[in-house]
Amino acid sequence: MDILGSIMSSMDKPPSTVTEEEKRQRNARKQQMEKWKLQENKRIQTFKTKIKARIEDFMKDPKAEKLKLEPMEKVDRALVREITDDAGLTAFAFGQDEVDRHLIIWKRESAPGDDELAVLRRGEEWTEEKGEIIKAKREQMEAERNRKVNHKGPPVKTDYRAKYTHLISQEVGKSGAQDVAANSQYGNGWWLFLVL
Repeated sequence: MDILGSIMSSMDKPPSTVTEEEKRQRNARKQQMEKWKLQENKRIQTFKTKIKARIEDFMKDPKAEKLKLEPMEKVDRALVREITDDAGLTAFAFGQDEVDRHLIIWKRESAPGDDELAVLRRGEEWTEEKGEIIKAKREQMEAERNRKVNHKGPPVKTDYRAKYTHLISQEVGKSGAQDVAANSQYGNGWWLFLVL
Protein backbone atom coordinates (compact mmCIF):
# COMPACT_ATOMS: atom_id res chain seq x y z
CA MET A 1 0.00 0.00 0.00
CA ASP A 2 1.30 3.46 -0.81
CA ILE A 3 1.38 6.49 1.45
CA LEU A 4 -1.76 8.12 0.02
CA GLY A 5 -3.74 4.90 0.46
CA SER A 6 -2.68 4.56 4.09
CA ILE A 7 -3.62 8.19 4.83
CA MET A 8 -7.00 7.84 3.18
CA SER A 9 -7.83 4.59 5.01
CA SER A 10 -6.94 6.12 8.36
CA MET A 11 -9.24 9.11 7.82
CA ASP A 12 -12.85 9.07 8.95
CA LYS A 13 -15.64 9.34 6.40
CA PRO A 14 -17.15 12.82 6.05
CA PRO A 15 -20.24 13.33 8.16
CA SER A 16 -23.50 12.68 6.37
CA THR A 17 -25.75 15.69 5.97
CA VAL A 18 -28.81 13.52 5.30
CA THR A 19 -30.41 11.77 8.24
CA GLU A 20 -31.79 8.26 8.10
CA GLU A 21 -35.33 9.64 8.34
CA GLU A 22 -34.78 11.86 5.29
CA LYS A 23 -33.35 8.91 3.35
CA ARG A 24 -36.39 6.81 4.23
CA GLN A 25 -38.77 9.61 3.16
CA ARG A 26 -36.87 10.11 -0.11
CA ASN A 27 -37.09 6.38 -0.91
CA ALA A 28 -40.80 6.36 -0.04
CA ARG A 29 -41.45 9.31 -2.41
CA LYS A 30 -39.46 7.60 -5.15
CA GLN A 31 -41.45 4.38 -4.77
CA GLN A 32 -44.71 6.33 -4.72
CA MET A 33 -43.74 8.15 -7.94
CA GLU A 34 -42.88 4.87 -9.68
CA LYS A 35 -46.19 3.39 -8.54
CA TRP A 36 -48.05 6.44 -9.87
CA LYS A 37 -46.23 6.18 -13.24
CA LEU A 38 -47.23 2.54 -13.56
CA GLN A 39 -50.85 3.37 -12.74
CA GLU A 40 -50.87 6.24 -15.27
CA ASN A 41 -49.39 4.04 -18.01
CA LYS A 42 -52.02 1.39 -17.27
CA ARG A 43 -54.79 4.03 -17.37
CA ILE A 44 -53.51 5.37 -20.71
CA GLN A 45 -53.39 1.88 -22.24
CA THR A 46 -56.94 1.16 -21.04
CA PHE A 47 -58.12 4.52 -22.39
CA LYS A 48 -56.48 3.92 -25.78
CA THR A 49 -58.05 0.46 -26.07
CA LYS A 50 -61.51 1.82 -25.23
CA ILE A 51 -61.24 4.76 -27.65
CA LYS A 52 -59.91 2.57 -30.47
CA ALA A 53 -62.92 0.25 -30.04
CA ARG A 54 -65.34 3.22 -30.18
CA ILE A 55 -63.64 4.63 -33.27
CA GLU A 56 -63.66 1.27 -35.03
CA ASP A 57 -67.41 0.93 -34.34
CA PHE A 58 -67.91 4.46 -35.66
CA MET A 59 -65.97 3.71 -38.84
CA LYS A 60 -67.97 0.52 -39.47
CA ASP A 61 -71.31 2.33 -39.23
CA PRO A 62 -72.06 3.69 -42.75
CA LYS A 63 -74.82 6.01 -41.50
CA ALA A 64 -72.75 7.73 -38.80
CA GLU A 65 -71.16 11.00 -39.90
CA LYS A 66 -69.76 12.23 -36.60
CA LEU A 67 -68.93 10.93 -33.14
CA LYS A 68 -69.16 13.28 -30.15
CA LEU A 69 -66.93 12.28 -27.25
CA GLU A 70 -67.36 13.21 -23.60
CA PRO A 71 -65.30 16.05 -22.05
CA MET A 72 -61.76 14.97 -21.25
CA GLU A 73 -58.35 16.22 -20.19
CA LYS A 74 -55.84 17.70 -22.63
CA VAL A 75 -53.59 14.61 -22.52
CA ASP A 76 -56.51 12.35 -23.37
CA ARG A 77 -57.60 14.63 -26.23
CA ALA A 78 -54.06 14.45 -27.63
CA LEU A 79 -54.23 10.64 -27.52
CA VAL A 80 -57.59 10.67 -29.31
CA ARG A 81 -56.23 13.01 -32.01
CA GLU A 82 -53.30 10.68 -32.54
CA ILE A 83 -55.64 7.70 -32.94
CA THR A 84 -57.99 9.59 -35.29
CA ASP A 85 -55.10 10.77 -37.47
CA ASP A 86 -53.86 7.18 -37.77
CA ALA A 87 -57.39 6.06 -38.70
CA GLY A 88 -57.80 8.78 -41.37
CA LEU A 89 -60.49 10.74 -39.50
CA THR A 90 -60.86 14.42 -38.66
CA ALA A 91 -61.23 15.65 -35.07
CA PHE A 92 -61.94 19.13 -33.70
CA ALA A 93 -62.14 20.31 -30.09
CA PHE A 94 -65.04 22.38 -28.76
CA GLY A 95 -65.91 23.91 -25.39
CA GLN A 96 -63.87 25.60 -22.68
CA ASP A 97 -60.65 24.16 -21.30
CA GLU A 98 -60.94 22.65 -17.83
CA VAL A 99 -64.75 22.90 -18.06
CA ASP A 100 -66.33 20.99 -20.95
CA ARG A 101 -63.66 20.70 -23.68
CA HIS A 102 -64.54 17.72 -25.85
CA LEU A 103 -63.79 16.30 -29.30
CA ILE A 104 -66.08 15.63 -32.21
CA ILE A 105 -64.77 13.18 -34.79
CA TRP A 106 -65.88 13.21 -38.45
CA LYS A 107 -65.21 10.89 -41.32
CA ARG A 108 -63.10 12.61 -43.98
CA GLU A 109 -65.89 12.63 -46.55
CA SER A 110 -68.30 14.37 -44.16
CA ALA A 111 -65.86 16.77 -42.49
CA PRO A 112 -67.40 20.13 -41.52
CA GLY A 113 -66.85 23.35 -43.40
CA ASP A 114 -65.61 26.61 -41.92
CA ASP A 115 -69.14 27.91 -41.33
CA GLU A 116 -70.22 24.80 -39.47
CA LEU A 117 -67.07 24.89 -37.33
CA ALA A 118 -67.69 28.54 -36.46
CA VAL A 119 -71.26 27.77 -35.36
CA LEU A 120 -70.16 24.77 -33.31
CA ARG A 121 -67.37 26.75 -31.64
CA ARG A 122 -69.94 29.32 -30.49
CA GLY A 123 -71.72 26.46 -28.71
CA GLU A 124 -74.70 26.39 -31.07
CA GLU A 125 -76.11 23.45 -32.97
CA TRP A 126 -75.51 23.43 -36.74
CA THR A 127 -78.54 23.44 -39.04
CA GLU A 128 -78.93 24.00 -42.77
CA GLU A 129 -80.94 27.17 -42.10
CA LYS A 130 -77.98 28.67 -40.23
CA GLY A 131 -75.80 27.75 -43.19
CA GLU A 132 -78.12 29.61 -45.57
CA ILE A 133 -78.17 32.68 -43.30
CA ILE A 134 -74.36 32.74 -43.10
CA LYS A 135 -74.09 32.32 -46.88
CA ALA A 136 -76.54 35.20 -47.48
CA LYS A 137 -74.59 37.47 -45.09
CA ARG A 138 -71.32 36.59 -46.81
CA GLU A 139 -72.80 37.37 -50.25
CA GLN A 140 -74.17 40.68 -48.94
CA MET A 141 -70.78 41.66 -47.53
CA GLU A 142 -69.08 40.67 -50.80
CA ALA A 143 -71.53 42.78 -52.80
CA GLU A 144 -70.95 45.75 -50.46
CA ARG A 145 -67.18 45.41 -50.83
CA ASN A 146 -67.45 45.20 -54.63
CA ARG A 147 -69.71 48.25 -54.66
CA LYS A 148 -67.13 50.24 -52.69
CA VAL A 149 -64.29 49.11 -54.95
CA ASN A 150 -66.18 49.90 -58.17
CA HIS A 151 -67.46 53.27 -56.91
CA LYS A 152 -65.38 56.07 -58.43
CA GLY A 153 -64.93 59.17 -56.33
CA PRO A 154 -63.52 62.54 -57.33
CA PRO A 155 -60.37 62.46 -59.44
CA VAL A 156 -57.16 62.32 -57.46
CA LYS A 157 -54.37 64.78 -58.22
CA THR A 158 -51.20 62.85 -58.87
CA ASP A 159 -48.96 65.70 -60.00
CA TYR A 160 -47.38 66.72 -56.69
CA ARG A 161 -45.63 69.79 -58.06
CA ALA A 162 -48.91 71.22 -59.20
CA LYS A 163 -50.60 70.13 -55.98
CA TYR A 164 -48.16 71.92 -53.65
CA THR A 165 -47.29 75.04 -55.71
CA HIS A 166 -49.55 77.11 -53.48
CA LEU A 167 -47.27 76.26 -50.50
CA ILE A 168 -43.84 76.75 -52.06
CA SER A 169 -43.31 78.54 -55.32
CA GLN A 170 -41.11 77.00 -57.99
CA GLU A 171 -38.77 79.97 -58.07
CA VAL A 172 -37.67 79.49 -54.44
CA GLY A 173 -36.67 75.88 -55.09
CA LYS A 174 -34.67 76.73 -58.21
CA SER A 175 -32.79 79.60 -56.57
CA GLY A 176 -32.01 77.43 -53.54
CA ALA A 177 -30.55 74.73 -55.76
CA GLN A 178 -28.33 77.22 -57.63
CA ASP A 179 -26.94 78.82 -54.45
CA VAL A 180 -25.21 75.62 -53.27
CA ALA A 181 -21.54 76.42 -52.81
CA ALA A 182 -18.74 74.36 -51.36
CA ASN A 183 -17.59 75.31 -47.91
CA SER A 184 -13.81 75.11 -47.68
CA GLN A 185 -13.97 74.10 -44.03
CA TYR A 186 -15.46 70.76 -45.06
CA GLY A 187 -12.99 69.52 -47.66
CA ASN A 188 -13.29 71.86 -50.64
CA GLY A 189 -16.60 70.51 -51.81
CA TRP A 190 -15.65 66.93 -52.61
CA TRP A 191 -18.41 65.67 -50.34
CA LEU A 192 -20.96 67.37 -52.60
CA PHE A 193 -20.04 65.12 -55.52
CA LEU A 194 -20.17 62.01 -53.39
CA VAL A 195 -23.68 62.80 -52.22
CA LEU A 196 -24.98 63.49 -55.69
